[in-house]
Amino acid sequence: MELRKYVVLALLALLLSACGVRGPLEPPPGSVAPDPDEPAAIDPLIKPY
Repeated sequence: MELRKYVVLALLALLLSACGVRGPLEPPPGSVAPDPDEPAAIDPLIKPY
């Protein structure tokens, strides 16, 4: 019975940690959006050539 309490509390904490506003995060003031056509720094590591 003790284990069940801990499992329920853990699931409740996980469920409540996901509460919030849906959607993308707001960028910081003065930031510039990245160019989607510019390759990322790690592209050579993940794309096989």
